[in-house]
Amino acid sequence: MFPKIFSLTSIAFLISICTFGETIDQRTGRPYLFLGFDAGYARVNTSILTEFDKNGYELNAKGLGSYYWPKWVVDGGLGWTYNVLNGANPPVAKEEITTKALFAEFSGRYRFTSDWQGGIISRAVFGTELNFGSELDKKNLGLFAGLQAAYEIPLKKLLLRFTAQALSDLNIPNRHMYLAEGGIQIGFAPTLHIPSKDENTPTKSDEQNKSVRFDLEGGTFYFDFASSHLNPDAERFLIRVGKFLKSHSDLWDHLEIGGHTDERGPDDYNFVLSKSRALAVQDALITGGAPYDRISTLGYSSHNPRAHGKTESAYRANRRVEMKFTGISNPSKFKEALQKIKDEQ
Repeated sequence: MFPKIFSLTSIAFLISICTFGETIDQRTGRPYLFLGFDAGYARVNTSILTEFDKNGYELNAKGLGSYYWPKWVVDGGLGWTYNVLNGANPPVAKEEITTKALFAEFSGRYRFTSDWQGGIISRAVFGTELNFGSELDKKNLGLFAGLQAAYEIPLKKLLLRFTAQALSDLNIPNRHMYLAEGGIQIGFAPTLHIPSKDENTPTKSDEQNKSVRFDLEGGTFYFDFASSHLNPDAERFLIRVGKFLKSHSDLWDHLEIGGHTDERGPDDYNFVLSKSRALAVQDALITGGAPYDRISTLGYSSHNPRAHGKTESAYRANRRVEMKFTGISNPSKFKEALQKIKDEQ
């Protein structure tokens, strides 16, 4: 059963990777907290001659933390399981086995669309009497693995998730346990901090604080609508900047990259999109050699527009990324060096 589970999962992942693109929505790049429960069918097949197979039901309550990437979502958390198994054992007419235990659950799913997901689920059950039988030998850890599918429905401030999973045990001696479950979960995203306009407005103190702001906007650094993709010219420029930052690492302390969008679209979506644009710039800089541990990224959504109005030129100007360097010994000369690299494009 175990090899079959991972063979099917590998095939499903290969198909999904080859046939589906990235999903960027209001969930992407955000953590969520979920509370939920599962209910389903449980069966134990035994190889012990004096014992019959058993059937029953299982109930779970759990809390999970989830994180969303464009292609993947990962869950991890703790829960409480309760299951009841019934079967006939000669010479006893009927036997009932009840198990109550804590468990840790981890799962990783591929995002086929914004709402549909599929992947692997694993569960470690902690407790006594995890043999799911009547003998006195007791086991303290039960391991399970299987496949999981999920469908999510975004609500106004919450996220509703329905799941279905099939699991099999990996280490119960002389028996094989199978679980078929359906579940429902309700989740929310912790409050996001979107910086205010005042936090991103250049001030006269920038020179006193030895900082440099450098905008990537217009021309070479234009972002298409609803896209975080860098064009080849922009990527080449940023790689050159990354090489400069690596070779002159003693001239600066920290780089903050801020991504921005135009006003079209929901704020949550624009927050994720602006963050994705900042991350795209960061990736290109790191490719050139810029030190990762001295760079941070922020998404400002459409809160800090560079241009006002509902024209394409205003939208274009606001789809931008800004870089702010701090700890500069000579801000004016540092900015001139960056501008020179840009002008040489």
